[in-house]
Amino acid sequence: DMQSNSLAALAYEKSVTAGSNRGAMSTANCYFKLEKYCLAKIWLLYACMTKNDYGTDPPWSDWKDWRDERRQELRTIRDSCGGCGSALEGEAREMCACLTYCYCSRDCQKRHWNRSEDGHREECKESRKRKFQLQALLDKRSGGKS
Repeated sequence: DMQSNSLAALAYEKSVTAGSNRGAMSTANCYFKLEKYCLAKIWLLYACMTKNDYGTDPPWSDWKDWRDERRQELRTIRDSCGGCGSALEGEAREMCACLTYCYCSRDCQKRHWNRSEDGHREECKESRKRKFQLQALLDKRSGGKS
């Protein structure tokens, strides 16, 4: 259920400080289930840049299908307007700062940003903040070479 996934996502976030890509992938999976796609995207990217529990590169033989399915979900989201749901074709689209959602117009972007039931404002802010935190963590681990 929604509360379980939310709690699991928070727990996985705390476990990732050790650099586990499995923890990052589990966090991404929870956020996908919560339909928090901006946060899911950030954690998916982090998982792809993090060593696994054994200090080696991510085990894509185990995770490749899962990763590719999540990437396809994100592409599907970008191919429809986050405000009205209409299909987007070509380059005629507005992109949100988090690069997760696209819109057919500025009005649709504002509508999605401010909707009370699933507004994008808080998630977008949180995902951008989390992106900088995770990038700083990666930089620290690699000595500033990421």
